[in-house]
Amino acid sequence: MTVQYDFRGDSAGTPPDGCPDDPSEQITYVYDDSAQVLKRASGGGAPQPLIDDVPVDGFLLRYFDRDGNELEPPLSGDERAAVHTIVASVHVSAPHPDPRTVGFISSELSSTVFLPNPPR
Repeated sequence: MTVQYDFRGDSAGTPPDGCPDDPSEQITYVYDDSAQVLKRASGGGAPQPLIDDVPVDGFLLRYFDRDGNELEPPLSGDERAAVHTIVASVHVSAPHPDPRTVGFISSELSSTVFLPNPPR
């Protein structure tokens, strides 16, 4: 998933310049299923590990339009333009660090992001 947002000009502290191509205005999240790692890249750099121990079904993005209707991937161009809300969920699971304890330690976090699309 790649997110772009014009939040500044060419340098920190400057106002938005109408073009979301300045440093750190493009953030990309990539899931590496072979390593079970969620990675993050900014400004066109190489993805770096962000969250380890994410099982194959542990990273989920759900997209909704302004009326709350869920949009199922893959999204068409019109559907991408209609995305108003993204719900991101990450579930992690790792073996318990105490070798006497059988099982895993798991945790889940979800966050909702509201976008200005489509403008009204």
